Amino acid sequence: MVLESEAAVSKRKVAMKVLGLILILLVTSVPPQDGTPKAPPQDYRAEIDSLLRKLIPVERPKGHNTVVEGPSSETRLSVLDGLSKIASESPESRAQIIESLIGVLEDPVLKREYLIPYRWTMAVDLLGDLGAVEAIDALVRNLDETGENGIVTSLHHRPVASAIGKIGAPAIPRLIEALSDEKPEIASEAASTLARIGSPAINKLDEALRQGNSDTKAGAALALAWIGGPEAEAAIKHAIETETDQEALRKVKDALKEMRSRWGK
Repeated sequence: MVLESEAAVSKRKVAMKVLGLILILLVTSVPPQDGTPKAPPQDYRAEIDSLLRKLIPVERPKGHNTVVEGPSSETRLSVLDGLSKIASESPESRAQIIESLIGVLEDPVLKREYLIPYRWTMAVDLLGDLGAVEAIDALVRNLDETGENGIVTSLHHRPVASAIGKIGAPAIPRLIEALSDEKPEIASEAASTLARIGSPAINKLDEALRQGNSDTKAGAALALAWIGGPEAEAAIKHAIETETDQEALRKVKDALKEMRSRWGK
């Protein structure tokens, strides 16, 4: 029999310890395969609806009359905070928030709920804050809505355009498509919103000037005029040099005049 030296025995023990540690790491790193299904994502829809319902105007007695009052600023902030917290919980909860808000945005009754439809305006604002690309189509379809029913707080109050502006570049293709919308208000707001997005839209607007129909070219030229700058001006001038459709050419030339009037040159 050959006896192991003390050094060999020591090395073998170390090797066995290392092997044992490796096996432990392998076992603990593999998730249990017990067939247990993952828990479904939490359903927040009832909570979302409950928060939004806090924005419904209520009737209150005032002397011998009854008046309708909208939610206080504190209530609106509380609802916004609650919805934002749900959206931040997980991708699934964010998707539930966006789905619910799109539903509010598209509801014709909620658009006319009060002088200021608080649930509708909250939906629009939060979709913008969340950068909800899923809502681009719905927002563009509502570009002609101001969230003011029978009142005008400001001629520049454009909540939908503001929301799309926050989403930014992903909305550009859909906005260019809307430049030829059958509703003139939506077409005009699409051009204005593209200008709000600014320089990231210039290349796509240049393409629209080359390839679009007459209405699209007119809207694209106007958006470029509102954006301003050498690159936008060059795109308009190139369109003037190459455009063969006389109606489109007239509108593009008008856009160049608008640019020079606005920016001075």
